Amino acid sequence: MPRPARPCAASFPTASLAAALALVCSAAQASASLEDALAPPSGAEITHVETRAFDAYPVPVRPVAEGPPTEEAQGRVRKVAFRLEPAAAPAAVTAFYADRLGPLGFDIVLDCADIACGGFAFRRALRVLPQPLMAVGLGDFRQLTLRRGEDAASVSVLASRLGAATHVQVVSVEGAPSPLGAGEAPAIADEAAPAAPAAPSRSVDAGALGARLDAEGRVVLEGVAFEIGATRLAPESDAALDAAAALFAARPDLSAVVVGHTDADGDLALNRRISAQRAEAVVAALVARGVSRSRLSADGVAFLAPRAANATEAGRAANRRVELVAR
Repeated sequence: MPRPARPCAASFPTASLAAALALVCSAAQASASLEDALAPPSGAEITHVETRAFDAYPVPVRPVAEGPPTEEAQGRVRKVAFRLEPAAAPAAVTAFYADRLGPLGFDIVLDCADIACGGFAFRRALRVLPQPLMAVGLGDFRQLTLRRGEDAASVSVLASRLGAATHVQVVSVEGAPSPLGAGEAPAIADEAAPAAPAAPSRSVDAGALGARLDAEGRVVLEGVAFEIGATRLAPESDAALDAAAALFAARPDLSAVVVGHTDADGDLALNRRISAQRAEAVVAALVARGVSRSRLSADGVAFLAPRAANATEAGRAANRRVELVAR
């Protein structure tokens, strides 16, 4: 049975963090904006922000013991992930959001902790952003889900304490008409993030890769793409990866560093981690295609080596890339 969220009364492990969060809580209650109410607290390290005008999201609604843990909701989907350091108790984080959303008409439909939620089986049913954007420890996490009756808007808050930090993922789904027309729904990836729109297929020639590598000492793997906000390779990357594997097969003495690059949006440290993890994903894909791991290494340089200005979308797209650098 849904129950009303409470007034602001969250407690946190340090006085400074409690004061900061209390200020944000008061501000949120004074605002009628759901987006404002879902903003991370002051001092949080934001790791991911993503908004989709129309998408589907599996909202957690019950513990595993009571049935399937999630129900699909469709509409405008907004995802925010952040870290709190020093760590706050997951229960304090979810209580904080319950306090902020109550005045906006939201009722609690699920509020459970690790084992009570269903442990690993519950965690496996969740759609969680990949590391380092979000991390979930099975021994200390809490799930809060709220729903507003007037417009069926849903909010999911997942908080997990790992070591010195608490990782938080907040997802809101607000009703919106599908841009695809009645009876149609967008394709959704099966795990951490929705798949990027499919790029036009392109032919990639191993000989051309080798010639560019010989001439410049490095070559961009044009066509390698990743799912939005994630480090998972998108299916349209296969042609470029096959060509790169063929290049290594034709040149048994070739060794290379796989270098990931990002655009200039976001924090440098976060982009370093993302670019390095994307490079590692390419290394893993090449190893799966028969290239010896000893011939490959991975690194990420974030946005420190652009090949175009980041002032335009075309330039940012050009800068999001993976390169082979001969060694």
